[in-house]
Amino acid sequence: MPLLEETLAKTGVLIYGVTGISMMPMLDQKQDKVVIKPLDKPIKKYDLPLYKRPNGQYVLHRVIAVRKNYCLICGDNQFYKEKVPYEWLMGIVVGYYKGEEYISCDDENYKRYARRRCRTRIFRRARQSMARVKHKVLKVFK
Repeated sequence: MPLLEETLAKTGVLIYGVTGISMMPMLDQKQDKVVIKPLDKPIKKYDLPLYKRPNGQYVLHRVIAVRKNYCLICGDNQFYKEKVPYEWLMGIVVGYYKGEEYISCDDENYKRYARRRCRTRIFRRARQSMARVKHKVLKVFK
């Protein structure tokens, strides 16, 4: 993975295949690729930064709030927020390839999607919790 940081620093751009399901449905693991550039301006809500946790793990999640010393970040397919200090941030997604199609983060449809995912996070979490309870209740009555 140091090659990832080195490539980003040397070339100023990194095209990288995603793994994991935390950014679904926007990004499908092992199918879609993100285009990452170094941060050249302050991070803002709805941005998609690449950051490195102290344990060495690289993560790509959406900014849902910006604070003085950190930002709150959450995957599109997740519900739990993470405090990420600005020092962890390495780059920002400027676009992505959904199969062969390139989608810019400046695209209006993308911006609508990002806002909607952030707005509906709490409702998706509630729906998942209710489904879990329903499953447990049905299991008891079988």
